[in-house]
Amino acid sequence: MKNSLFPVLLIVLFSSKIHGQPCGSPYNTPITVSIGANWVILDDNHGCDPPTQYKFIPAVNGTLEICNINSWNNVYTTCGTNLPLTNTGSCSQGCGSTSLRTINLTGGVTYYLSLCGSSCDPRGRVIGNYFPCDDGEVVYCGEINCSTTVGAGNDFDSGDYSNCYSGSSQFNGNDVIFEFYNPNSTGYLTVNLFANTDLDLFLLDECEDLQFNMDEISAVNCIAAGTSGDGTEFITDTPPVSIPAGTYYIVVDDYNNQNQGAFDLTVTCGNLSCTGSQSIACGETKNSQTNTSSPNNVSAYQASNGAYVAGYTGKEKVYTFTLIQPQEVEIDLFGFSSSLDFGLFLANNCFQYDVIAESDNASGVPEEIIITLTPGTYYIIVDGYHGSNGTFNISLDCCQTTTNTNCSFVLCYPNNPGVNYSSRLKTRTTRLPL
Repeated sequence: MKNSLFPVLLIVLFSSKIHGQPCGSPYNTPITVSIGANWVILDDNHGCDPPTQYKFIPAVNGTLEICNINSWNNVYTTCGTNLPLTNTGSCSQGCGSTSLRTINLTGGVTYYLSLCGSSCDPRGRVIGNYFPCDDGEVVYCGEINCSTTVGAGNDFDSGDYSNCYSGSSQFNGNDVIFEFYNPNSTGYLTVNLFANTDLDLFLLDECEDLQFNMDEISAVNCIAAGTSGDGTEFITDTPPVSIPAGTYYIVVDDYNNQNQGAFDLTVTCGNLSCTGSQSIACGETKNSQTNTSSPNNVSAYQASNGAYVAGYTGKEKVYTFTLIQPQEVEIDLFGFSSSLDFGLFLANNCFQYDVIAESDNASGVPEEIIITLTPGTYYIIVDGYHGSNGTFNISLDCCQTTTNTNCSFVLCYPNNPGVNYSSRLKTRTTRLPL
């Protein structure tokens, strides 16, 4: 993760140099100074009798940089307990190119700085370590969020995704960070990205700054990625274990700094809810139905072939029916506008991963499922692809399947004697009971 300049305290402008006092009696009243992201002149009297002392409090975790200093320079939190400054290169403030010394500091802690022996006055500033996850836009489960990578910064690269991505792309383009809270450990998470250009998707369970012995590091842990390359990316949490409750981060990233554009992002965090489902009977047609007032708990299903399908970021409308004997059923979804794209799913439990049949045609095309079922209760789910919500009609037709075990109704006669036989059913005037 990259670091960016971030002001730590308000910059204080001085009309003249600041004179401080050294540590210890009788010089026990150091000058309080605000050191921020811009260089501040710190007068050291050009000698060490006495050195000058300053007192300051960083507002956030950051790195103190001191330019133009000589042999005497100390940072401490308690008088006499020095924290070492590290030579990290050169700088060109005030007196040309001179040494640059740094130390990582903790926000909110009082520090003292003693300086002396420079040929010209040192400059000091504090660069705050910027962690973009702190500024991630908060999103909520079930909501569609629209954004763009145009004008966004580049805070993440392939090194941040090493735990979930092993390809060669650098991800040096613009990226956008989101934060969301997964409210439970029983629902299954799905992250859906729809973009008009080739953007990729990453899920993080850690993205923060940590302090270890005054050294500040970035902790980023990527747990899943969607990098198919077509701008439509999904990350789906699948059984048997769902991810724990907690805070997570989503990064939408441009893999080569050439793909910027708008996108929409939807996170679903639950399971299919059948509370408030409607019953539908064999032979019934329900007209002018709508999913607009239904919940949006799921956006992925396990299809009848075992594959997981996602992108159903519309709301789920659930219907139930019960069979008491084996029947062939036909479920039809029709009567919706050409702009709507619905998926039709049939499950034998109220669970999005127990689908036994599905129909998923293009926008505006009716959906149909024909399947033979055993006795039991079944669930029909109508869900909108890419946020489709609207009105539709749905019908259920059933036809009883019967196995004829009375062979007296079958007449066999020779077609070619001694070679083979054909058969036909005798004409019946009675109808099998349904």
